[in-house]
Amino acid sequence: LFTDGTIDGHVIFWLDEPDRMVVDVPYRKSGFEKKNYLIHHPLAKKLRIGQHDDRVRFVIETDSSVSRKAVAKINGNVLQVTVSKKQ
Repeated sequence: LFTDGTIDGHVIFWLDEPDRMVVDVPYRKSGFEKKNYLIHHPLAKKLRIGQHDDRVRFVIETDSSVSRKAVAKINGNVLQVTVSKKQ
């Protein structure tokens, strides 16, 4: 996930029906051109991006087999989020 500037903090949480991971990045704008992307991967189906006054919200619809533990790594304006299947 990438934004318009250096990422300084984020929040990740999960929602059901459909299964999805939500990533909020405060005080940034999306670095993507579009607001919706199809993802061709067994663990993820779709990315939706919502821009709010105080944050950008990334919503990734996931497969039901995804563990609700994510590992996030910040590198400047990129937030790399890694998920895996439930054990």
